[in-house]
Amino acid sequence: MRKLLLYLRLFTLLGASNPVFGQRENSQWCFGANAAISFPITGTPTAVAGSAMTAYEACASVADNTGNLLFYTNSETLWNKNHQVMTNGTVLGGNASCSQGALIVQNPGNAQQYYVFVLDASENMLNGGLKYNLVDMTRQGGLGEITQNQVQISSVRLTEKLTAVPHANGHDTWVLVHGWQTNTFYAYLLTSTGLQPPVTTNMGAVHSGGGGVWNNSNSLGYMRVSPDGHKLAVGIWDQGFELFDFSTTTGQLSNYVPLTSVSQSYGVEFSRDSRLLYGTNYGSLSVFQYDLQAGSASAIASSGIQVGSTSNYLGAIQAGPDGKLYLSVVFSSYLAVIDNPSVRGTGCGFRTSGVYLGNASSQTGLPNYPTIYSASFTGHTGCIGSVIPFASTVQLASSGAVTTWNFGDPASGSANVATGLTPTHTYAMAGTYQVTLTVTPALPATPLIVTQTVTVYPLPTVSLVVDTLVCSSAVWTLRTSPQPAGTLYRWQDGSTAAIYVAHGPGLYSVEVRAPATGCSTTASLRASAVDCPIFIPNIITPNGDSQNEFFILKGLTASDWHLRVFSRWGQQVYNQLRYDNRWNASGQADGLYYYLLDNATSGERHRGWVEVVRGG
Repeated sequence: MRKLLLYLRLFTLLGASNPVFGQRENSQWCFGANAAISFPITGTPTAVAGSAMTAYEACASVADNTGNLLFYTNSETLWNKNHQVMTNGTVLGGNASCSQGALIVQNPGNAQQYYVFVLDASENMLNGGLKYNLVDMTRQGGLGEITQNQVQISSVRLTEKLTAVPHANGHDTWVLVHGWQTNTFYAYLLTSTGLQPPVTTNMGAVHSGGGGVWNNSNSLGYMRVSPDGHKLAVGIWDQGFELFDFSTTTGQLSNYVPLTSVSQSYGVEFSRDSRLLYGTNYGSLSVFQYDLQAGSASAIASSGIQVGSTSNYLGAIQAGPDGKLYLSVVFSSYLAVIDNPSVRGTGCGFRTSGVYLGNASSQTGLPNYPTIYSASFTGHTGCIGSVIPFASTVQLASSGAVTTWNFGDPASGSANVATGLTPTHTYAMAGTYQVTLTVTPALPATPLIVTQTVTVYPLPTVSLVVDTLVCSSAVWTLRTSPQPAGTLYRWQDGSTAAIYVAHGPGLYSVEVRAPATGCSTTASLRASAVDCPIFIPNIITPNGDSQNEFFILKGLTASDWHLRVFSRWGQQVYNQLRYDNRWNASGQADGLYYYLLDNATSGERHRGWVEVVRGG
């Protein structure tokens, strides 16, 4: 940070424009000016007080696998969980003004030991090279102690870029740096027996020169490997961003893609699905997004678009354990956040005031975490008896890794466990079940275990209630047993009313769906034909006494019949295509009338006479 402010002042004067971490080890962040945040298992991160560290750029922190802070560093000093300087933690050999000057990697051969890698900064002309300090957490009553200090790995001058990614075997870890005034990448493999000689790749731009007080600003910027382990991105201060393919098996790079040049390129980070790359432009206060699936190298290079900006300088980008991306905003009491980093364009949801830091403030850097060896899965809520699909995402697992599922349903017997990436399970009882995914690498390593519940809802209870007896040609009504308000209905003919008017015998069914859960049950009823006598009256007495007022067909479905009525001289006095049992000789004199009933569907016909008598 000190050097960046000097650069900016000079520009103004000149008129210039795990196996690394498995579960919750990256849930406690310490950075900036006494800033710290804690990520809960679910929900948004919150500010935490007590950090003793001021970190201009270089910073790293680590928690245990249940999310309890262990220690943190700015590459010069190391503090324990009580915010006290750890034993032998006063001089680590790094520089707090180095972009990625600190990195913590768990020892593959001892889970209680951590390598703290440190780099020098441009202010010291990058002369310090790469060193490590070894922390043993079994010392000092669990507070930890540095047992090996400032172990020189390489004296070659290196840029300020330092990152790590798990090996394809799911056990070892690649530690990557980049040479200064060369285009050489160095990939050191950390195994249970220690660091191996580096694998080198000469590719991409030569990192040299640049502006600033020391004319070496092109040493600034971040380097990251994508979560799937296939891509590596670099930010070069005055040259823009670079993209490469990366092999977690060999540690070598290939397929260089220079991205659209953005001045003062600094932070880089990938979306969790490795499809999009983000980069910050420090001086123009902007964040850019690149589509790694745009097609050709030139298409990827030109896909860069600005998706956000701030009023203060933008520094590092770091993926959180929640899959969101967090960005340092220099001198701000907030971290910026990208809520949906897998969404192309401004739909990614960049927000300047993302996480409040309380009385602290961010600087340029954020905790430098290795690419996470992670596993996650999705499982949907469901209903009793429905097949619930599960889908897992395993990042950087070895080719022989085994995924094992426990669906938290011991009553299902052997079906309670499964293997594979996309199993299914059917629950017979309603309730909330704890589903556990365990990913076991092929080579010896700590298995990843995945903090998820699945809720199974009961089915609605429903039966069909019949209002009347069923005659062969009768109209009758079906109702379900009482259901809660808002219940959805669908009858066998597609109608959606709560009741159903049936015509004659047959098989009737209704699907009842509870709107709150989406669970449904189907009830059905078979109505057999019952012989019912047909009665057509031969007299009506429409005198207003409510007795025998209308010409009512009994044993027939009136609406199925066409009724015509004639006077005794053959004159038609009434005609209704779908009779409704409502003819009462209104407007006609007493006397004898003739009727004709036709059923267009069945072809049946009834004819006869009816006498109208109103009385004196």
